Amino acid sequence: FEALYCYDKGTVVEKDDSKCDFPYGLEFLQFLKAEFGDDFSFGTSGYPIGHPTSEDPIKDIGYLKKKVDAGADFVLCQGVFDLQTFKDFYKRCREQHNIDVPIIPAVYAINSYAVLKNLMNFCKVVPPNYLASMERYQNDEEKITNYSIKYVSDLITALLKDTEISIPGVHVSCFNNLTLVRQVFEKLDFADLKVCQRE
Repeated sequence: FEALYCYDKGTVVEKDDSKCDFPYGLEFLQFLKAEFGDDFSFGTSGYPIGHPTSEDPIKDIGYLKKKVDAGADFVLCQGVFDLQTFKDFYKRCREQHNIDVPIIPAVYAINSYAVLKNLMNFCKVVPPNYLASMERYQNDEEKITNYSIKYVSDLITALLKDTEISIPGVHVSCFNNLTLVRQVFEKLDFADLKVCQRE
């Protein structure tokens, strides 16, 4: 969103966000709220380990609070790879910044090492243990797929069952691979998972 008007038909026409119409998410959100008011529900990005260009993930939450105060209805967290990192972020949002809108973790279902490497070019979210396993299986499609399915389904289960956080659900990013998402869902025991209706 921050660089929305830096693109033309998917091609980057301006790499310097500061020269774009909306260099920051807050400005874009303020524009949308002014133009459309309550006609739409607006979400905003959250970064449990910090925005890719930020050196201080704790300070980032202050910027997130400004976006929520400007009218964001929910927070969609980018690249959640482990439970504890998300929990720490969630608690700081709630306890230190009084962010009270739903906070939704987004997990990545990936069965390609090349996709993972591309992801790492623009975000710093991949934990060493996950990266090591993906590297180990990079030339074996079946093994990397099975690893990803188990990793993601286990993470979703942990997020939804944890009693210290209350989330309305989990967003699964699949990079246009819906078959992989279906395989992840088939691994989940929905009867054992509790998804709250509203925080």
